[in-house]
Amino acid sequence: MSAEALTVAAYAALWLVLTAYVVRLARRLSRLEADLRALRASPEPPRSPSSPPPAPAARP
Repeated sequence: MSAEALTVAAYAALWLVLTAYVVRLARRLSRLEADLRALRASPEPPRSPSSPPPAPAARP
């Protein structure tokens, strides 16, 4: 293969990797936004001033 073909192949591979990373970040952000909407929509039980805040939920 010529140097130009290798360069094009390298740029194509890099573009695919970066695109996959951006898509992955977008999906993660979408999940976080959905979780935040669900938390805002759920009614929070009243707490006494001396009770500690609830522990955050563990993510798998």
